[in-house]
Order: sequence, then C-alpha cells, then structure tokens
Amino acid sequence: MPVRGNSHSPRRYNDPLEIENVIDEPTCSGQLKTLKHACIERFQLDGYTEPLDGDDWKRFPETRPPAQYTDDGLLFQDPEDLQKEIDSLGKYARSSKFTKDSRFDLLGKLCDVSQPKKKVF
Repeated sequence: MPVRGNSHSPRRYNDPLEIENVIDEPTCSGQLKTLKHACIERFQLDGYTEPLDGDDWKRFPETRPPAQYTDDGLLFQDPEDLQKEIDSLGKYARSSKFTKDSRFDLLGKLCDVSQPKKKVF
C-alpha cells in the first residue's frame, strides 16, 4: 500500500487500516509504478502472461450487465413459444408463468428447520 508522506503523517493516523484508495494521489505515483513494475516482472518470470500486454497490463473491453428483467446471461433461456410447447403436453401441462408457491420455498423451510427447538420442562 502506498504510504502518503512519512510514517508520522496525520493522514496515516486517520486511516490506520489503510482502506482509503489513494491510487490517484500524486504523492503515491512513484510507489504505484514500482509495485506495478515488480508485479509485472514477477508474472513474466513465472511465465504467466495472460493478464499482460508486453510490459503493461492487458486492457479488456468494458462489460455491461444485461438489461433488467431479461434472461440474458442465463445458462438456459426460455424459447419464445415456451407456453405453446408446454400446452402440447396435454394433461401434464402446467403454466410457464411464475407464481409464488409455498411448496418451493426452500430457503424458508431451511430457516424454519434451523431454528432451535423450544425445551419443554
């Protein structure tokens, strides 16, 4: 963690756990470059070049989360005509619309089971 000023710096005492991000502070740029160079050099010595682009970090494109209320990113997406396929099952068909059903409330059941039992004297 880059040190701002000397070890007796008031800022050091205000952040004793060193959880404040100081990467953009000009006083830390020298230490940041030293740590970055040491890390990249170690990766190169170990043959681990996947996160590297020459002597710098590899740049990855910015990713965006899927739009809200879509099934983008799910392992299996429901086909658009899912209800038609379900209806073709005849008497075995069930609705593809989600409804809250206490039979499927696994988390609730686990919480109930994990509660301590009342002692009867």
